[in-house]
Amino acid sequence: MFNRTLKQFLECEDLNSAKGVALTEKLSQATKESVDRLLQVIPETSAPHSEILRKICRDQVEGGSEDLFLGKLDDEATEIRSTAASILSETGQINPNKLFSKLHQPNVSQSEIIEILFFQRESLNPAQIIANALKLDKGHAEQLLKLLPDNRQPLDIPALQLEPVAIKNPSVKIGLLRYFAGIEEPAAAELISRFLVDPNHTVVMEALRSLRQLDVRFDATFMLQSVEKMNEAELEMASEILEKQADFKLVPKVAPFVCGKSDEVRQRLIRLFVEHVSPKGLEIFLTLLEPQDWWGRDQALKCLQQFANAKVADAAKTLVEDNNEFIRDQAQQLAASSNDASDLKQLWQNAIHENWQVRDNALQAIGRSQKREAIPLLKKVLETRPESTSAVLKAAAQLGFSKGLEIAFSCLRMPEALIQREALETIGKLTNERHARLVRDKLMQRVPQLQATVRDTAGEVINRLTDDYQLPALEIDQETYFDTRLVRFEDTQTIEQYKATAEEPEINIEDLKKGDLWIDRYRIDREIGRGAMGRVMLATDEVVEETVILKFMHPELTADTDSRERFLREVKYSRKISHPNVIRVHDMLFRNNLSAISMEFFPSRGLDEMLRQQKHFEVSEALDILLQVANGMAAAHDQQVIHRDLKPSNILMNDAGLVKIVDFGIASASSQSEGTLTKSGSIIGTPAYISPERARGKDSDHRSDIYALGIIAYGMLSGRLPYNGEPMSLLYQHIEGNAVPVHEIRKEVGARVSLLVQKMMAVDINDRLQTMQDVAEAIKGLQRKSA
Repeated sequence: MFNRTLKQFLECEDLNSAKGVALTEKLSQATKESVDRLLQVIPETSAPHSEILRKICRDQVEGGSEDLFLGKLDDEATEIRSTAASILSETGQINPNKLFSKLHQPNVSQSEIIEILFFQRESLNPAQIIANALKLDKGHAEQLLKLLPDNRQPLDIPALQLEPVAIKNPSVKIGLLRYFAGIEEPAAAELISRFLVDPNHTVVMEALRSLRQLDVRFDATFMLQSVEKMNEAELEMASEILEKQADFKLVPKVAPFVCGKSDEVRQRLIRLFVEHVSPKGLEIFLTLLEPQDWWGRDQALKCLQQFANAKVADAAKTLVEDNNEFIRDQAQQLAASSNDASDLKQLWQNAIHENWQVRDNALQAIGRSQKREAIPLLKKVLETRPESTSAVLKAAAQLGFSKGLEIAFSCLRMPEALIQREALETIGKLTNERHARLVRDKLMQRVPQLQATVRDTAGEVINRLTDDYQLPALEIDQETYFDTRLVRFEDTQTIEQYKATAEEPEINIEDLKKGDLWIDRYRIDREIGRGAMGRVMLATDEVVEETVILKFMHPELTADTDSRERFLREVKYSRKISHPNVIRVHDMLFRNNLSAISMEFFPSRGLDEMLRQQKHFEVSEALDILLQVANGMAAAHDQQVIHRDLKPSNILMNDAGLVKIVDFGIASASSQSEGTLTKSGSIIGTPAYISPERARGKDSDHRSDIYALGIIAYGMLSGRLPYNGEPMSLLYQHIEGNAVPVHEIRKEVGARVSLLVQKMMAVDINDRLQTMQDVAEAIKGLQRKSA
């Protein structure tokens, strides 16, 4: 009957006639039982008949028969499935929950269901769109998310269960972020921030763009947790957002995040804080800073001092009487940071302040004043605050007036070795041609009265004056006259010959602790390192009142010939070298079954640690560091001492940029054989930095150190080592020498610099630069060309 009625309907030419209306009514009443037939016919029928048939279907859907048509979406017949989807898409009264449920059933066309949803996009629940999209494959997820921009329903952000880490496809994340960027609510910013830790940098950049696009105020504190891991471009955009959202509530909260390893992050956040500082904000900042790790806190305070301005100083002045000791001390220091170098009266008051940091700041300002009348002030500070002697000497050196020599020579009479060394260096800086002969004569008279540990510094200053001003040569035995040793030993002697003959109680190296006094002279402060050879302790030499390093050897290792000789060798060879870029070694010490080396304390960081933090150096900074290493090693080679283990961890640098070389424990004298530390065919050193000739097991000379410095330069400039792998593989790679040129890895490195590194790393020892002095001159040439 349905087919007969349908045939008559299709043959009826006037559907508005009584016959046409009656046929239409009959079809409407029979649709439920014959929906498949109707869906088959519609695609084959032309208007106006097809339009009336489609209306009959829509009426059925809107009349409560939507499930009948939804069930056809997984029909095997394509024409039935497609027509049902088309009918459903023409009505806006389908329950979206049923469509979303159908979306995840097997054997359905997800694209057709999404097409149906498209016609309801304005009224769909956006959270429901997102939740369902995340359950689909990439293509269908992106297709569904396209419904969001036209959606007019509010997103219930708190109810949205969204974990970016569970979303595998970056393009889906980007689609979500672009939608969130259009939600003008503060809560949207927190939602976007969850994507800032994504491993894909494209996603992170999109998240930052979305945050930047938000035209609302929001608490940007959550961004601070991510800045440490951002690359340069990301950090730049994050800084822009933080600046836009900065207020008195946000900026103090940067305190914990300025204590990390990244100097770039620290400086950006400190600048942000300084720009928006307030008295209350500074108090909160210092309160949050106090419990942080001491190293990070110290770096943060140094950075704050560097960028502090009058606004910071004014805020600090309100806290100089704070009940919290940490806040009070830092406030006093910051309050003095606005020292006006032209206001000597105020500087004088600050230079004798109770707080040493305030005094030091004032003395630095006096040094910058360039006023001769500041010299008498420095003399008064010495009388009033002798504990600030070191800062006074630095100020005198900075002023640069020869009148400051009176201050330096008066300080030279003080008993502390640290002060004597500072005074000697100041004298070297202030001496001019007019006074050179007189100054040298006075220094020569003072040398016998100086602490033994600083006589080498006196020798350096005296020899420099002699060379710079062409003074008559000194007719003395310099090695004896400027000798700093308290205990003397010969190269042929061993540790056993220096052990005390009297019975002494044994001490376990692990029992040494803070406050212990060893040899009635060295007060143990703290441990700063340990390794297979022993413990490294920071101590105070109470005889000369100077901080030193004590490098203890495990007692059981003294029974091992190689270990014992390496320990003694470090003293023997280090003592041959006197240069500002080489750590000073003072003495070899023995007591209570313990052996130790005392050496200069140099507050610094290893080059290896710096490379871990910043990956590579800027070219100008790298060249400066390499020049200092080359100068120090040139001095070592002048004494026929080869380091043989030159690597980043044996190169130290302080905050002022001064570089010093350490650890000559496996050094050798080039005029001798390798001695007891090597046997034929054996290799000692670090494989990553070992020269090709040593990789072959052959004897080496000073040019092996040049090769090692070339490897170090490669790593500093490119951010990676030229060769990687297991130790044996590394040896072969050094011998083959197929390193990619530095400038091909990092375009900022010019061809000339890259060529220098290649010359230092030449496989054939005769193709390298032949001396460390040659290396230093080559670096200076590069610096002149870039100036």
